[in-house]
Amino acid sequence: MPWSLGVAISVASGILLVAVALVVLKVAPRERANLAFAVTVAGFGTYIAASYAEDGSFSLGGGPLALHAVALLGSLAFFVGAVLLAPWFPTSFAQRERRPIVLPAIVFGVTFLGRARALGLAVREEGMSMAVAAEGFFVLTYPAMLALLVLWAERWRHANDGRLRTQLALGTAAFGTHVGLVAGTGALVLSLDPNDMLWLVPMGPHVGAVLLVAALWLRNVAGSTGADARAARNLALYLLATVLAGVVVGALQDAEAAAGSGPHYGIARFVMVLLLAYATVRHQLLGIDVKVRWTISKSTVAAVFIAVFFVASESAAVFLGEKWGTYGGIIAAGGLVFAIAPLQQFAERVADRAMPGVTDTMDHRMRQQEDVYKVAVRLALQDGTVTRAEEHHLAEVAEGLGIPATRALRLREDVEGTTASRRDATSGQEPV
Repeated sequence: MPWSLGVAISVASGILLVAVALVVLKVAPRERANLAFAVTVAGFGTYIAASYAEDGSFSLGGGPLALHAVALLGSLAFFVGAVLLAPWFPTSFAQRERRPIVLPAIVFGVTFLGRARALGLAVREEGMSMAVAAEGFFVLTYPAMLALLVLWAERWRHANDGRLRTQLALGTAAFGTHVGLVAGTGALVLSLDPNDMLWLVPMGPHVGAVLLVAALWLRNVAGSTGADARAARNLALYLLATVLAGVVVGALQDAEAAAGSGPHYGIARFVMVLLLAYATVRHQLLGIDVKVRWTISKSTVAAVFIAVFFVASESAAVFLGEKWGTYGGIIAAGGLVFAIAPLQQFAERVADRAMPGVTDTMDHRMRQQEDVYKVAVRLALQDGTVTRAEEHHLAEVAEGLGIPATRALRLREDVEGTTASRRDATSGQEPV
């Protein structure tokens, strides 16, 4: 039962990782770091979900070939994303940060050679298909992840911006949760059977790399003060705790089996999802929180307009007939113009509660105001025409939102064009 639960949690965590990647792509500005982050997380999630979907084993004989092919593609996508993420996350390298690339490159090279040699040994001992299933997933993924962790520790040391340091620390905590557990279980296996070359070759460098990352964060404590020093110390202790947890879990069950698909890996990956989601939304991991915040605020304002229009139009339709239903809704929604300021303040409070501490920008504010105006235009176009009264209401909406008349006219023309195209498509006619 625990084994099945662990497999289920692993599959679910893989799917959730893909969901986190999709949120970043959908909500965030599509900058290079966002795209690289999404590819990395989606690749890892695909690899996890596909490789555990059948029965939690990595045996080509134990599951459909298609699942393992998808898992291999996911691991390749993770590697590509990690290569792109290295120079772009959270920001592009500054000139003074060129030197920290050396140590991550060495870590990647050593761990990659260990994984590649283990793959060769597995081919010799177990055959090509079993070897690819057992080791092929790891040849690029773990070296890339370990190199990223070393790079982020080095970049944290050279970063002067508190927000940048927070981003690097949270990224390290998320990915470090997984590799730390792997290192702990691997260290236990090595201590029980130090002559097992198939384990010693890849896991020796892996364990050493994780301990190096923890040591780098302890070094960062010495070069920091106050909250930064505490954050670096806590992160180093957290990484060491994940290694210890891997040792303990491995000792409580068959160590070599626990190193495959035990339930602790599923839990670790789920924690990874939670950390990434928390970092993305609450700590501006990729700058998407400003966009999310304005999405919340904009949606609140638009929802109030639409809700008032719907309730008023339906009520008017019941008491005054269908003809007056739409007009009643428009009049009621137009009346909100006089309450536009308190309505926006209400939306601000909703957004602030969901995303505390996030400030706006002029660009996001203007986009929000224009989207609200577009909602008002769509409401006025419900019956296909705009009356004088509706024209007056739209002008008041634009004035209340602070949108210039020329810009309001262009926005209205855009909405009218989109509405006409949809109407023509619905009726099966070509737009004129």
